[in-house]
Amino acid sequence: MARKLTDRAEVQQQTEMDRAMTGYGEISMQPRVQYLDLGDCGLGDVGMLQLTALLRDNVCLHGLSLTGNSQVGLLGWQELIRALQGNTQLRSLAVDYCGIKDEVLEMFLESSNHISSLINIDFEGNCISERGEKLLRSPDSSSK
Repeated sequence: MARKLTDRAEVQQQTEMDRAMTGYGEISMQPRVQYLDLGDCGLGDVGMLQLTALLRDNVCLHGLSLTGNSQVGLLGWQELIRALQGNTQLRSLAVDYCGIKDEVLEMFLESSNHISSLINIDFEGNCISERGEKLLRSPDSSSK
């Protein structure tokens, strides 16, 4: 019974964060906003979809922190990578401590040649295996 209450509370918190992201239009109207910190805020796939719409609009964001958002699933990461491929403004992305595994890391690395503006991606503290670490260190890696 206690677990059910926790699950319900987690879903409600994530839903609230996802709902809050629907107001992203206010950010796109503020050309002076250059860094957005959404670290450890319960962002999930729905919220990530809203965020990617913002990135596709090529707003003036130069830095984005998603640190600690471990609720984002494969769909959310795929959409973020797609949005970054068309974005020409973002320079730095922090996805540290997000529970990212090798599969998502590989998607980032495979797409890095198509992400022209991104200079720095922080993967610290994720669930990357030794194989993933080798991919990051590989001279053939197309990572930034």
